[in-house]
Amino acid sequence: MDLWQNPWVVAWYYHVEPWSQEHKALLKEHLRLYANAGGKYITTYAVHSPWSDNSYMIEGTMIEWTKRSDGTWKFDYGIFDQYVQLAMAVGINKAITIYTPLPWGNRFRYLDERSGNYVSETWAPDSATFASVWRAFLSDLKRHLEQRGWFN
Repeated sequence: MDLWQNPWVVAWYYHVEPWSQEHKALLKEHLRLYANAGGKYITTYAVHSPWSDNSYMIEGTMIEWTKRSDGTWKFDYGIFDQYVQLAMAVGINKAITIYTPLPWGNRFRYLDERSGNYVSETWAPDSATFASVWRAFLSDLKRHLEQRGWFN
């Protein structure tokens, strides 16, 4: 069974800070219910607000994108790793789904190292910027998943 999980809704419902220890404990219980019902797929988010907040709930990213001062990209998988480990700890381990290479409106948010601010840009799927940034991300993601033993 594959049902989308939305960890931000759990934080909102219980009035806890996303990714706090209390939130992670609640997530583990929700994930256990999903696993007991037959859930096998882990839903993760690679971009901020992949559905343009159409769910009326801001879905953050589990992977922080940073554009370095030299123009290269850095990706922080801290929250992604924590969530995948929580899911795997309760037996959800068939596959990791990662949303989404085409976010709503082609809107991307990243941390600009130079200014220290978050920047939102629109990159058309046929643009050179889109291809360049996604090439960097997917290459780094593959390396990360292989390093963790999660790439088959």
